[in-house]
Amino acid sequence: TTSESTLNCPIPQSYIKRLINDKVTKLNQESWITDGPRHTKLTLGHKNINIIKNLNTTLSNNRQNYRTAVHLITGHCGLNKHLHTIRKSDTSACPKCGDEEETVSHFLVQCPAIAQIIGYNISKTITYPSMTYLTTNTSPLLSILQNA
Repeated sequence: TTSESTLNCPIPQSYIKRLINDKVTKLNQESWITDGPRHTKLTLGHKNINIIKNLNTTLSNNRQNYRTAVHLITGHCGLNKHLHTIRKSDTSACPKCGDEEETVSHFLVQCPAIAQIIGYNISKTITYPSMTYLTTNTSPLLSILQNA
């Protein structure tokens, strides 16, 4: 004889399933907030809504520049750091200077070779730009997009 024990639970299974789904959704949302788009948070800082509005109004008439700006902000662009991460490049080093990884911040504000190429346009505004400055004031960013 086999004795199967059935569990009689006064709580419906659908209710338990909904509680589990709600908990998983909440954990995913918390994870997105804390671990989410790290590169975007580093690039835009805490003023991201204002910066995005500014980019939308400034770059809305030029789709190519808008797309490039979004790629640079998210880090999903044709720079070696990202290409190496997705295994499309053998190295993450900067091909211009070879000193560091070719990240967006390195490309925009740290690479001496790139600074020589686009420095003339930026030097009129500031001597050594920062990521915050570039994302807050779109004119240097536009200059970089046009000359890089």
